[in-house]
Amino acid sequence: MFRILVADDEKVTRKGIVTILKRGIKEEIEVLEAANGNEALDIVSNQMVHLIVTDICMPLCTGLEFVSKLRNNDEEMKVIIVSGYENFDYAKQALKLGVEDYITKPIQKEEFLGLVEKCLVSVKNKQQQAKHTYMEKRASEKVLVEVKNDALRNILLGEKMESSLNRLDTLRLSLESNFYGIGVVEYERSEELEELEDFIVKNIVDEELEKRNLAAFISITMDHGKLALIFLLHSIKEKAELESQLRRCTELVEKYARIKTVVGLGSVVYSVQELSKAFRESQLAGDFKIYNRGEKIIDFENLKNGKIPDKQPLDFRKIEKENEKFIQDYFHNLLQEKASIQSLQYIRGEYSNLCKSISKKTGYACKDFSELWSEFNLRKEIKDMIQYTSNIEVVTKESENSQIVEDIIDFTLQHVTEDIDLNFIADQFGRTPGYIGTLFRKSKEQGFNEFVTEERVQLAKNMLKDHRLSVQEVGERCGYHNPKYFSVVFKKVTGISPKTFQKQQGFSGEDV
Repeated sequence: MFRILVADDEKVTRKGIVTILKRGIKEEIEVLEAANGNEALDIVSNQMVHLIVTDICMPLCTGLEFVSKLRNNDEEMKVIIVSGYENFDYAKQALKLGVEDYITKPIQKEEFLGLVEKCLVSVKNKQQQAKHTYMEKRASEKVLVEVKNDALRNILLGEKMESSLNRLDTLRLSLESNFYGIGVVEYERSEELEELEDFIVKNIVDEELEKRNLAAFISITMDHGKLALIFLLHSIKEKAELESQLRRCTELVEKYARIKTVVGLGSVVYSVQELSKAFRESQLAGDFKIYNRGEKIIDFENLKNGKIPDKQPLDFRKIEKENEKFIQDYFHNLLQEKASIQSLQYIRGEYSNLCKSISKKTGYACKDFSELWSEFNLRKEIKDMIQYTSNIEVVTKESENSQIVEDIIDFTLQHVTEDIDLNFIADQFGRTPGYIGTLFRKSKEQGFNEFVTEERVQLAKNMLKDHRLSVQEVGERCGYHNPKYFSVVFKKVTGISPKTFQKQQGFSGEDV
């Protein structure tokens, strides 16, 4: 929509111009009125105006004085001067002020409308060019952010060190400091909301640390629900102060995002080349959350003194359903040992051996050890992998006969707008979630959650064609009670927002 200001002290003339514009302009317009130059200046200072049609002779502030003040304020609105005088000096002054044209009264309707249309086309082209420039800038900024983050991830992982540092130097990002601190914020992500949760956690942590202004820092989102923090420290003593601020960050994330959070801290190091060592220490410290002892800040330095558990490693090559409790109890006993680097590495090693044995037999994809937030998570993962192993032969047989998959699909489609997941389906069909998920993926070549999301989005697309429904109503009917999350999911699947999709169907309603 375009906003046009008509300034003329003669009310009849002003109203006549407004009528001509409203009846003759095809574009959607809003017409504002001013009785003198001062009123016109007040309007322009408070609202965006695309075109001004102003009389040249007005009380208090003439049209030329009005335009002159606009230009002094760097206002670039397009201006058409209207005058009852064919005065060359007036026209000359108007042109010097950069007006679009100078026309005399009485106004010739067709000529006037043609001039206004020409001005609006110019405004529209300028808007489109500005939008294009903005989008190009945003895309360029996004690429630069990804380039920067890739370089920082490589440095933390100890990969391509020289080329990554050169890339950061090109981007004018300096990592020079007396000391370096590394923290890894770990948070328990849900599969459906992981991208949104990454965004929320990073924003909360960045905002809190920037507000405290304790030390310069860089945050980088990593895999498996981890946010790495590089602190550029002036002294080693600052690490103790950082712990307090990081504890505050975990409290805010858990309060506002309802996400379990811990921070693993590595040793303070003296060079960029040592950052990968400190990063590994931070991740290892974060893995101590499996002991579930309530710590929010876990410092690697406090866990060095320990010993390897005096246990005989288990042979996981022969695993039957009857071994489930025995293996769970074995890991329970390991977790009763004193928490130390040595004891944790032993548990991680045994868990890795168990996963390798299961994966070799069945192809089961075990959770990464860092994704286990408590002994309860560990016991559940052991249960799922062993039950999966015991069911694998049945899965193979039943995948050949896809009847059970078809039954699952039929049931899912009937309840697709409800709160439905693998656990719900498993309860309905008397199987484990892992078994159902594997059976479904083998038959459909996609995950169950992906299938549900695609069906909901297809249903939403059909509903959005009904212009009587708002985007929010469509989201709720498709099982998304959070309108913003509905928009995120819809755009992730289709590449466009629900609002844009509905507009493409010929509807211009407001988005949520």
